[in-house]
Parts: sequence; structure tokens; C-alpha cells
Amino acid sequence: MSLQTPANVAAAVVPFRDLWRDWLQPAGAIPYPNVTPMGVMSREMQRRNLFMAATQAFIPNGFPAGVPNITINYGAAGGWGFYQGNNWSLTIDSQYFSQDAITYSDFRELASTAYHEVRHAEQDYRSAQGLALGLANGGFNPPAMGNAAVVQMGANAGDFGGGFAAIQAAFNGNPMQNAVTRQAVIQNLLGIQANVVQHADFNQMDFANNFVTLPVPGWFTRATSRLEAEEWMRCSAARTLAGMNAWAQGPNAPYAFYANLPVEHDAHNIENGFQADLNTAITAMNPALPAPAANAAQPRTNALVFGP
Repeated sequence: MSLQTPANVAAAVVPFRDLWRDWLQPAGAIPYPNVTPMGVMSREMQRRNLFMAATQAFIPNGFPAGVPNITINYGAAGGWGFYQGNNWSLTIDSQYFSQDAITYSDFRELASTAYHEVRHAEQDYRSAQGLALGLANGGFNPPAMGNAAVVQMGANAGDFGGGFAAIQAAFNGNPMQNAVTRQAVIQNLLGIQANVVQHADFNQMDFANNFVTLPVPGWFTRATSRLEAEEWMRCSAARTLAGMNAWAQGPNAPYAFYANLPVEHDAHNIENGFQADLNTAITAMNPALPAPAANAAQPRTNALVFGP
């Protein structure tokens, strides 16, 4: 299971295709269990709920069963949305759900952002699995950051006095490994929630038996999925340890290399595939209408292009 498989991407676009079709439906026209206390749902809330349901439907495809739920929030994201590993959450920009005249370009970007950002969660999860498995067992070791940095990380994780050798031992598969220390080091290294690390550690063999056996996507920059996931891990560790904040990651920041980071290169390629499949699915829904991709700047209220 992984968000990168073509079948999972194709399946993920279906409820978003339906949301585009139903965007202008009157409030309360689409059955949904989470209604307001008054029993009547606004059109904006209806759209939010359907978007959340569409996102929740594809999330399980990226992880082994039982992974902690990713919390989905709406707010002023300052963009389309963002993922936060430290509280295992996804925030989607709320401003678009009140817009009857949302353009197809904006809707497509909003939907594909959800897939892009959840892919970041999968990247962190696969990184945690690979670290838990260790290099000797088909995963990988933490990056060599120098003895002092690793000793400090171990101290933060509760590895009192063990130092570099004990931390490395936690990842090389020998009898000295300690799950508690290993999980704490992974959490400190990747900056993700403890219960997610615990789940990844418990399901570490899924990395070797399932994830790395999948066909290697053409956009991967390394020869194998194991090596690609190791690149994600190193990138996430660098972000955590260096404190790269949201501003530093933005388009106006001085770090022009950001889009080429391994985690972004991967997520953007998956997002591109999602958008292409969404274009195809919406076109197939009503072939008599113009292709949405050719009319991306048009608003949903243009019935001649998108239907009622």
C-alpha cells in the first residue's frame, strides 16, 4: 500500500470529481452525517465535509492498517494547505469553500494539495519504518551527524550516557537494540508524533516486505525505493535539526533549492499525476462538455463549460 501506486491515485480522484460536480448543490442536498446542531448544513459546510470525506478515503492507502488518524483542519493556511508531523495533521485553506465561482484551477490545486501533503506524512512514516528496521535488516541508519550531535540526540531521547555507539546499536539489528530509545531517537530526528513512530516501529517489516517491493516510480531520483526513502529521511532530519520554518520553505524565501528537495520532488510529481487523473475523470463524467483542463481559469458557475 502506498499513495504512489497509479491505482490508488486514480481511486483517490473519484470523490473529488464528484465534489466538483456537486459544488453548486443547495445546502443539505447531499446526505452527510455530520450536520450542524440546527440540523441544516450550509453550502460551505457541505463542501468542507465532502472534501474531508474524500481525503479520509484515500489516507489509508498510504499506510499499514491502524495508523493513527491524520487530523484534518480548516483554517488560514497561507497557501493551499500544509502538513505538520509534530501533531500528525493536515490544514486546508478554508477560504475556497465559500466560493460558488471557484475556478477549476483553484479547485484542482486544492484537491491535489490534500494528496501532496498526505504524501509528506507517508514520507515521514516510511522514514520512521526504515530507521526502525535498521540498515542490517533492509532499512537504514540515521545520518552520521558527528559524534557530538548524535550523543546529544541520544541524551534527548533518554539514552543516558550511552553515546554514539549505543544509538547506532539501536539501528543495526543486534541484540543490544532498545525499542524505547530507538523510537525516541526517531521521534527527535523526524519531528513526528510518538504514537506514529510506535506504529511504524511495530510495522517495520511492512517497509521491507511491501513498500520496497512496489514498482519504482519513474520520478524517483534513486535506483531503489529503499534509497529514495533514505533520502526522504535525511531531508526530514535536516529540516528538523535546522529548524527550517514555513517562511524558509516558501516561494519568496532565499532557498531556491526547496522545490528540488527529495520530499518535494516526490510530492510534486505525485500531485501532477493526481491532477492529470482528475482532469481525465471529470472529462469522462460528461464528454459532451469542454475539457476542464483547457478551461482551468473558468468559474464553476459557468454552466456552458462545467454543467449545472
